[in-house]
Amino acid sequence: MMQAIASILLAVAFYLPSAHTLAVLACCLYIIAFNCGVGPLPWLLNAELFPEYARAMSGSFMSLIGWLCSYTVIASFEALTSWIGTSGTF
Repeated sequence: MMQAIASILLAVAFYLPSAHTLAVLACCLYIIAFNCGVGPLPWLLNAELFPEYARAMSGSFMSLIGWLCSYTVIASFEALTSWIGTSGTF
C-alpha cells in the first residue's frame, strides 16, 4: 500500500512543475516501503523452498532474474516516458 502511495506521490510530483522535494521524498518512501515489504521476499522464499544443497544455485538464479527484471524496467523507461509522459510512467 505504501508503495502505491509513493508511486502516486511521485506521479503528482512529476506532473507539478516545481515539486522536486516531493519527488525525492516519494522516492525515499518507495524504497523504504519496498525494503520493509516485498524486497526481502525472494531471499526468504529461497531459504524456505529449496533444500540446503540447492540454495546457492537457486539464490544465484533468483539474483539473475531480479537483475534482468530491473534491466527491463530501466530499458523500457524511455519508451514509456515518450509514450505516456513522465507522470504517467509512475
